[in-house]
Amino acid sequence: MIEASPHDPASAYLAATRYKLDEPRPMFFKTNDYGQTWTEINDGIPEWDISRVIREDTGQRGLLYCGTESGAHVSFDDGGSWQPLQTNLPTVPVYDLLVKDDDLVAATHGRAFWVLDDVTQLRQVSRELEGENARLLKPRATVRLRSPMAPRSASPGKNYRLGLGADVAYTQAKGPDDVPMRVFLDAGENPPNGAIISYYLKDAPGGELTVDVHDASGALVRRYSSKPAEGDSADGQQGPPLRTKPGLNRLVWDLRYPNGRKVAGDKTTEDMVTGPVAPPGTYTVTLTVSGESQSQSFELVADPRLAATQADYDSQFEWLIKVRDKLSDTHDHINRLRRVRQQVEEWETRGRGHETLVAAAGALKRKLADIEDDLIQTGYTGARDRLNLPVKLNRQLAELIAVLSSADFAPTRQSLQVFDHLSGRIDARTALLQDVIDEDVPRFVNLVHELEIPTIVADPPASS
Repeated sequence: MIEASPHDPASAYLAATRYKLDEPRPMFFKTNDYGQTWTEINDGIPEWDISRVIREDTGQRGLLYCGTESGAHVSFDDGGSWQPLQTNLPTVPVYDLLVKDDDLVAATHGRAFWVLDDVTQLRQVSRELEGENARLLKPRATVRLRSPMAPRSASPGKNYRLGLGADVAYTQAKGPDDVPMRVFLDAGENPPNGAIISYYLKDAPGGELTVDVHDASGALVRRYSSKPAEGDSADGQQGPPLRTKPGLNRLVWDLRYPNGRKVAGDKTTEDMVTGPVAPPGTYTVTLTVSGESQSQSFELVADPRLAATQADYDSQFEWLIKVRDKLSDTHDHINRLRRVRQQVEEWETRGRGHETLVAAAGALKRKLADIEDDLIQTGYTGARDRLNLPVKLNRQLAELIAVLSSADFAPTRQSLQVFDHLSGRIDARTALLQDVIDEDVPRFVNLVHELEIPTIVADPPASS
């Protein structure tokens, strides 16, 4: 098997076998003089392994890949030395290899096709890397591919999703660093859906490590940190902590902006506050380790199969951000309402026996309940309730997100009218909530002071 170099017409590589002549050993060779002389390049390949295929990377001269009877190997110095490129590839004969754009495809004998996603990181690996404390590798241009289904939380056991017209089964498992991952039972695994960001660490950093993604204007899109995320925030960190192990580490930006804020315990919108997908454009990644930063830019490219224009993407993104922020604001008001009601209930408990206080607490809670009942469904207990209970304002607004993001297009006039209609109804209810907080709550607080309700009430022990 002969591979002509894509970089030098005088160079070629050869993989041969003589195991049928009782010589089971690797036989890789190269020439730099049009085949007049050949040099053996087998250093690092097990002496018992049989050579099958050799390829040179199309984007980096001297970066070689080879397949043997037991797996795959890589050489960064034009065959001077080899090392395993196995990762999660099982021990299997690799009969052919192909560099397709920025991916390496392997044809195995008995274990189907395998694809090593994003070999751009291998193209940037060099001897100088070992002398650096940290390096951010340049991400490849990423195609903005949309998932055919919105992300949903997996249930325990077997789950199903639609793919290519058929249901495929998967289970939810924990991957490296306890990151949730899907294990498909009857389908192949797709490449990571997003921008692959790789960084090298000589040693584990003593302090915080961060990776920031900025748009072309310099605005922060997403932040990742080695410290655990705290709560939900429309401009904060999300996702699992960054890996800080020595060597090459990888994270995948899912191309989304941060999620909207939730209502604790709300089952009607918990999976519907996902942040919008970033529009095509230029983005910058910044790695900060021990106070020192370095940046790399990359392109987010529109799906070439679609007819959407940049203006379509920008308009869709602008309105998705508006709806996300409006939904977050609505949820903030609901959470605020519930915190007020909780405190009223606590003072009502402390003031048992004071009929005036109990009556005032009841009236205040009824006003809060009327507002809450318009904003959010409080009677939801399970999926069957969706057939019997009315959809409230926060769920209606969340459904608008699903409509606007169902495909890549500029929002329709009808969608924008629906947004204005829902926003007006929500604003009316939140304004009423503010009136209750400004007028009714102070009156209740004054009543508590007038009745001199103790801050702490210790009930006497029950008699035996």
